[in-house]
Amino acid sequence: NRTSYMMVVFAVFYTIFKVHKDASVKETKLKILKIYSNHNIDWFESTTLAPISLPSTLSKALISKDEKDWPKKIIEIAGNEIREGIDSNGWRHTVPISWSRRQIEANVLNEIKDLCQSSDGCDVNESDPEFGMTPLHMARFYGDDDVASYLLEMGADPEVEDFVGRKAQNMTFGNFVANSQLFAQQRNSNCQIPEIFLDEKSPEKALKEVKRIVGEGEPVIVRNAMSWLIENRGNEIIYKSSSIFSEVWGQNIVKVAGVPYAEKFNLSMSEMSLNEFRKRHMASDDEKWPLYVFQLDSTACQEGYELIRDFAMSFLPVSPSTEGGMGALICPPIHGGHNIMHYYMGDKGTGAPFHVHSDAINLLVSGKKRWWLTTPRKSTFSRLPIKEWVERFGKGSGGEFMQCTQNAGDLVYVPYDWGHAAMNEEDDTFGYTMELTNRRDNMMAVDQRTC
Repeated sequence: NRTSYMMVVFAVFYTIFKVHKDASVKETKLKILKIYSNHNIDWFESTTLAPISLPSTLSKALISKDEKDWPKKIIEIAGNEIREGIDSNGWRHTVPISWSRRQIEANVLNEIKDLCQSSDGCDVNESDPEFGMTPLHMARFYGDDDVASYLLEMGADPEVEDFVGRKAQNMTFGNFVANSQLFAQQRNSNCQIPEIFLDEKSPEKALKEVKRIVGEGEPVIVRNAMSWLIENRGNEIIYKSSSIFSEVWGQNIVKVAGVPYAEKFNLSMSEMSLNEFRKRHMASDDEKWPLYVFQLDSTACQEGYELIRDFAMSFLPVSPSTEGGMGALICPPIHGGHNIMHYYMGDKGTGAPFHVHSDAINLLVSGKKRWWLTTPRKSTFSRLPIKEWVERFGKGSGGEFMQCTQNAGDLVYVPYDWGHAAMNEEDDTFGYTMELTNRRDNMMAVDQRTC
């Protein structure tokens, strides 16, 4: 029957993909970094072709599954804390990713100890040849303080820099956050992440600065990016607003919910045409928690794909560095195709709650968005509608959150595994997102895996 046939087809294609993936992974002498790679990267659970971190996968399980289906090791490590946060419906609405990290860190530490105590021994100062990342860099990045302590005891050198000049301690991004918030206060800005103002006539200075920030694994907002993109392509964009976009794509079926991918979090979701969504749920004051469209649609996103692709190819480190021999950090968008693209649409108060994924670019076409960002060590995953989250937790400024307002025409880059949430601050907000593959932070370079 059809079901059995489809299961066979899926099994065949999965086997082919797995064989191809395994064949692309080469033998590595970087034994400790390989342990990190094995325990931290998930190539199968992402909503796009870009891989995500395993801690984020486990965190999603905690807020989307019954307690009986939670990972047992996490219950042993953080069960009491999780149960204290259960809401009245029996579901946890927000979890720190550190809970999942504890499980992974325990496994990583045990394997590193076994390796270092074996007859083969270990090199705690090994580094990947493309980016210069050491095990201590990775431990600090993920917040694995017990692993970091063990590596230091075994002789890890905390002064070693990777190929962009970062010591292991820089990977906590603590100084970056404090300095960015201080600089925002000094310039009287409402944006606490680096701001680059792009002059479409002479973008060279901005191009260099964006590449530096992205290379150091930090978020950035590029003001006036759309003007440069239009100047670069030589003609105006077609879809200047959600209404124009909907005139062409309004008959397409979309998923409508309070959060993106609601069905993956056991939340209600409905399907309807884009035109029906706009008629029923936009420009309406009836809903306490307004609804949102966040849609993977390769055909409708063609213009958005071209715009962000042009930016990525010009401003991101997508080619091997001519200075220092560093490999290509970001895989060019062509390697993900249109399957790394979404468009979003919604009124004031809609958006996405806290989550993490691969590197991402958000290009705002119309409206206004408010962002909250945290370092990987302090990331959380939430299934709470963003308006409710803001009313409960997101007011005020400073502290652990970095905040920034994105205006129409601005572009935001969010690095791998940085926590982030975004809420529309104007009705009829519309734009595109693209997820990208970071060969350094998802440790493809450790396996000598190419884009």
